[in-house]
Amino acid sequence: MDLEVADVDMALRYGPMSSMPPQAIRLFGEQLTPVVSPWLLKGDKALARPADVAQFTLIEAGDAHQTHLEWLTWRRWFDEHGLSKLQPKRWLYFNYAYQMVQAALTGQGVVLARLPLVAESLANGDLIEPLPKLRMDSPMAYWLVIGPRNAQRAEVRAFCEWLMTQSRITRQVIGEVPDPDTIDDMD
Repeated sequence: MDLEVADVDMALRYGPMSSMPPQAIRLFGEQLTPVVSPWLLKGDKALARPADVAQFTLIEAGDAHQTHLEWLTWRRWFDEHGLSKLQPKRWLYFNYAYQMVQAALTGQGVVLARLPLVAESLANGDLIEPLPKLRMDSPMAYWLVIGPRNAQRAEVRAFCEWLMTQSRITRQVIGEVPDPDTIDDMD
């Protein structure tokens, strides 16, 4: 959507920096991390090492291998952690990120989740991150783009200030630090 001609004040966009207009403000990025319901780990199966994920059903997007979403896959996570030959007990596929997280919340398996999408579930203990040192960077981030005709309107500025406060909180919760190699608008 072209905000110069559209009857829209601002847009929230999700994508790589290369696809954002120059005036886009980076709100926060994302990392991928294995998350699981704590009660799924109460049995005799441990999840203390990367190879331990093979004992569980792994949850991922059903179309990730056929589309531009290859960066979201367990296979990439395996490769990055020296487990290219690892085969899990079973796979469970869903079409949407929220379905994948819901499956993990109900104890159906371990999901490689986008950290900003599960931050609240991690904070309240509904999900746990058993391997926090093994997060994987995503090429994507969340962005604010303000229509050029609307940037000075008081209500748009007020909303943007609120949104920037919320994005600061999100960055703190997910442990994101500024990336000196980007043009991030990080506080």
